[in-house]
Amino acid sequence: MTVRRVSADCLTMFAAMGGMVVAGLALADGPVVYRLHATSDVTLTLPVPAGHGKILVLDAQQTWRAIPHEVTEKGIRLAIKADELAEGRTMLAYNVPARVDMTDRAPPQVVGVSVDGTEKEARTRVDLGGVAELPKELVVRIRDEKNALVPASLRVTANGVPIAVGKGSTAARYASQGEREAVVTVPLGTLREALGGKSTVAVSLDDEALDESELRFELLFAWVKPHTLSDGSILAVDSVTSSGRWAEWWVVSDDVIMDEGYGTTAGYTWLSEQTDTPHWLSVTFPTPRAISKVALYWAHYQCYRTSRAYSVQIWDGAQWVTQATVDGQKETQCSTHTFAPVTTTCVRVWQPADSGQVGRAGYMWLSEFDVE
Repeated sequence: MTVRRVSADCLTMFAAMGGMVVAGLALADGPVVYRLHATSDVTLTLPVPAGHGKILVLDAQQTWRAIPHEVTEKGIRLAIKADELAEGRTMLAYNVPARVDMTDRAPPQVVGVSVDGTEKEARTRVDLGGVAELPKELVVRIRDEKNALVPASLRVTANGVPIAVGKGSTAARYASQGEREAVVTVPLGTLREALGGKSTVAVSLDDEALDESELRFELLFAWVKPHTLSDGSILAVDSVTSSGRWAEWWVVSDDVIMDEGYGTTAGYTWLSEQTDTPHWLSVTFPTPRAISKVALYWAHYQCYRTSRAYSVQIWDGAQWVTQATVDGQKETQCSTHTFAPVTTTCVRVWQPADSGQVGRAGYMWLSEFDVE
């Protein structure tokens, strides 16, 4: 349980006393927790009702222990020495259920993540980079080793916009797998209006521990609306720089090849976002087409911004098949790749993370993308 968030059924009390500030949270049917900030020894009276049980304090060694106190007409009176405070801070608690493990200092952990059925590394931050299509479903498996999870603490947002939690096709769902484990499912396919560009889907969940931490999981991705060419082909990229001068990124298909004579790359090139994830550009044809050549013309800014490593790939109906691979490429205006004719509906250039030109490794920067 974090004492930094207050839910709708909580009562919050603040009182300033000399060099001390006390903030208390009275949780319905649960622990009552006070945060104490002090710069010297303090004596205080708290409005604690009869039958409260033990009064616990978090000492300087970060151990919960019972603290002596006396009962008065106004509540309980207790004293705390300054050397019992860790950096001038502590917490007081009562009405703590016996099931709560007071040694728990860690938030719940992510033990599994999948996006559209594909397993990802179980971590608190998963970055998909640029995606060709908006993801449709996020599933996060969460577990706490010591304390029960608190379903009511679940919060889900898409780019800061809250997503309802409960039942229904648009709501995030919480499925208990026991007191200390749960699966959270977020239906992203219904959130097209909230997603797009650089997006973050955040999931937060707490446990019953008396600490000030909760789990926060983030799924990051970027999606750029594809551009349809005059012949019906669809051009797509993983990302576009946030500067509006490069907004018309589809100029990579206008047959205008940049050279040293241009005063700017804006309006003549596709410039990706600077990231530590892969970059790519693809073209999807309206009908299958036989191709045998791909030419890449690079942007010129002080020098040709030729990517050091990438692969030219075609879609065979089930997976991407590499036709050419480059690694350690030097600066050049044009990189041409020829191969035996192959019939496909889609061609892409895939640049691994941090494989752009030496001076701009986090970018991919093209003037023209030509497929024959």
